[in-house]
Amino acid sequence: MRSGVASNNESAQTVLTWWLPAQGIGVNLRVEVAEALELRILAAAAAGGGAMGLLTGWRDAKGNFFVEDAIPVADGPDAGRILEDARTRLRAEGRRPMGYYRRHDAEVICLDDRDLSIVRTSFTSPDSLILLLKPTHNGRIEAGFFFWVDDTLSNEMLHPP
Repeated sequence: MRSGVASNNESAQTVLTWWLPAQGIGVNLRVEVAEALELRILAAAAAGGGAMGLLTGWRDAKGNFFVEDAIPVADGPDAGRILEDARTRLRAEGRRPMGYYRRHDAEVICLDDRDLSIVRTSFTSPDSLILLLKPTHNGRIEAGFFFWVDDTLSNEMLHPP
């Protein structure tokens, strides 16, 4: 997942930044979060299972996203309810759930009907970020970021070089 990203130092933590040129913004993940996501997604792919969870963080006044953590939750047919329950718990702990991630296996990275239902129910804020992670045959990860621009879900694809 590190391919094609820039590292910088923010608050003494190494951050990986994906620049989204079409939108003029960046998505910033702490290195530890990116590495944990990569391991989770690759392990799920090897086991033939799903992987999903909540993203915590914020979006600044310039529109840049800052992901501070990725908390795994059980994947399954009732994912919307599971994510909503986890969001409620995180908020009660004073954390900031901003979106979710999941493993994606289709040829083209895009939101499916289940994703759209979850997004329209739970992630309608302009500060929401959805991250789909697709394991590739060479052991790398392709990522698709989805977020609101005005009233439309926009997306940016990031592929390994």
